[in-house]
Amino acid sequence: MAKPSYLLIDLGAVIYDIDYQKTIDAMSELFKENLSDFFSKKQQWEQVDAFEEGKISGKDFCEFLKQTFSSADINNKDIENAWNALLIGFRESTVAYLETLSKTTDLFLFSNTNEFHYQELSQRAGNEFMDRFHACFKTVYLSHTLNQRKPNVNAFLTILKKEGLRAEEGLFIDDTIRHVKGAENAGLQTYHFKDGDRLEDILPKLMF
Repeated sequence: MAKPSYLLIDLGAVIYDIDYQKTIDAMSELFKENLSDFFSKKQQWEQVDAFEEGKISGKDFCEFLKQTFSSADINNKDIENAWNALLIGFRESTVAYLETLSKTTDLFLFSNTNEFHYQELSQRAGNEFMDRFHACFKTVYLSHTLNQRKPNVNAFLTILKKEGLRAEEGLFIDDTIRHVKGAENAGLQTYHFKDGDRLEDILPKLMF
């Protein structure tokens, strides 16, 4: 691997701890049925993708869920809370490391997320911490404001064009293999982030 001149980094499970099972459990309890299958059916995931791309609003997403599971009486705020159950918290030592690294290396964030998740994690962390976090990056790219998501090659190409970056000079880090493949297809160097990895441990080995 050539030494990268910039990093494009994922958020969930890399910088911010998440637990998808908590949302599956919370949603299943709320809608009174096992929703594990819902999270594995491509045709239903298309609505989640649309939410993550900002193509439908949080209200519309809640209405989709209520209609899909015949639960018109469920409060939208209860759905939002169940949807946010996966949020655990920032890896504060990793953020501290990125603060230092950003002084010598251009960092960019690219997260598949949605308005519910990002608003909630920001509120929990507080304005002061979020200001510190955002200051680590030259630009923060969120799928629901970029209107594109990983692993779409065009999403990566859009970011590269916006920033005037050469793909082969960058390193993309993500815990989802299909996102890594999308970045590779866009010409980026990549690292598949594994369970137990910490950015502050792996990046010194990858950068030098």
